[in-house]
Amino acid sequence: MFDWKASLARLFAATVNQEPLENAADLMVSVSARDASYHTECVATLEGGIQACDKGETEVLSAINQSGYKVGTLDEAKELLVEFLEIYEQRYREAMTSK
Repeated sequence: MFDWKASLARLFAATVNQEPLENAADLMVSVSARDASYHTECVATLEGGIQACDKGETEVLSAINQSGYKVGTLDEAKELLVEFLEIYEQRYREAMTSK
C-alpha cells in the first residue's frame, strides 16, 4: 500500500527544503524524465497530500513544515501542494517534449 505520509515528508525534505518550488520540480524532473515509476510516485504523493487536506488529515502540515516551508492550515497546505503539482507537471511535460 502506498504511504503518502512518508513519501510526502521525504519529497519535501529531499527536494523542497526551503528552495523555490520551481527548483524542487526541476530536481524531481531530472530523475522522473528517465524513470517513469518515480514520476508516478511524485504525482501520487502530491495528489495524496491534496486529498489528505480535503479529508482533514493534519499530518500533511507536519510533512510540509519539516521542510522549511510553513503552512498553518490545511487550506494553505492544499494551495501549496496544488501549486507544486502544477509546476512539476508543467516541467515534466516540457522535459518529455524536448526528448
